[in-house]
Amino acid sequence: MQTFVDKKFGDLSFVDIQRKIRNEYKFIDIDNLKSCLIYGASKEAELFIKECKKENILISGVIDDVKRGYFAGYRISNSLNIRKKINLPIIICTHRYGRVVEKLNKLKIKNFIPLGTLQVLRPKIFKCHNFYKGWIEELDQNIKKYSKLEKIFKESKSKKVWKNYMMFKYTFNPKYLNSILSFKQKIFRFTFPRKPNLNISDKEIFIDGGGWTGDSVEAFLKKYKKFKKIFVYEPNYKFYRHMKNKFKKRSIILKNCGMGDKNRVSNFYNNDDDSSNFIKGDKYSKPTKVRTEIIDNLNLKDENITIKMNIEGYEKSALVGAKKAIMNNNTNLMICLGHTPKDLVQILSFITSLGKKYEYFLRLNDYNIAELNLYAVDRGRIKNKRI
Repeated sequence: MQTFVDKKFGDLSFVDIQRKIRNEYKFIDIDNLKSCLIYGASKEAELFIKECKKENILISGVIDDVKRGYFAGYRISNSLNIRKKINLPIIICTHRYGRVVEKLNKLKIKNFIPLGTLQVLRPKIFKCHNFYKGWIEELDQNIKKYSKLEKIFKESKSKKVWKNYMMFKYTFNPKYLNSILSFKQKIFRFTFPRKPNLNISDKEIFIDGGGWTGDSVEAFLKKYKKFKKIFVYEPNYKFYRHMKNKFKKRSIILKNCGMGDKNRVSNFYNNDDDSSNFIKGDKYSKPTKVRTEIIDNLNLKDENITIKMNIEGYEKSALVGAKKAIMNNNTNLMICLGHTPKDLVQILSFITSLGKKYEYFLRLNDYNIAELNLYAVDRGRIKNKRI
């Protein structure tokens, strides 16, 4: 029986995928961009402006509905001023472009394109962020794996999320993401949903990879009043120190290090925000040396544990370093799948290869494509099979 991926994309070549993405943005002359507006006063915009100067592309203004003042020498305008320059292409310089697209659609503006699309289609001119590097190549190579992995999702909502996310990957049109959002206002990067029911026990050990400001720990504590222990991994010292001041319980153990597949010192690209990561090629910062540890160091056995990972593309490595913990405990997984194009295939393939009995769920919890989240619920915990 053919899967959704087989039916929609099984016969597409590399060139076909390029053409399919281009067709979504027919109002933009992608190959002959001469001038444009920028939407989003961001780090991405700073780099894009530099690239435009090299290519003699004129920046006619910067739009942002949150920030005020000046950005990179341009006075920031709000979106209402777009109408005065409606014929100019608008480059959306934020990874949360779904929210911007909704706003532009209400203004009946069509000549916009996410910067990520330009990076995917013209990577020699516009350097790819890690989210988009090798986007089309990965789709071209992994069609059979996508078809196989699609079958692990049984729940109707997860199937819808899968189909829409795959439509997005092959078109780069944010409308497919906007229709599957679980939450339209970002409160926590990772949520503990009502469905699927994670069956968290009052003796739970929660392991938080990518603690950041403690938002996931706060979400956990808000929903689950009783637990055994919490371990938080955060390599950025500023955010680690912030959490030290916030969480005083002995049962919350903070570790100023990253997660990985080995205990070692690695290059860490510290952007002083939630985009900091261990992946070579980050565009925003120079590397510093930071320690990584494997979760298996915790020597957990026969416990109820829930592992959350939002670690900017290092999730697969961290899962390798957690293999014993996953197999030797009643282990739930909450894993981000969207930090690099290959994450979806690599992470799902690794987890399914372990042979552990899981129920698999997909949710998109934010406008950011990186917030495609896998919930793998240990079947031994599931009380109600109709979750």
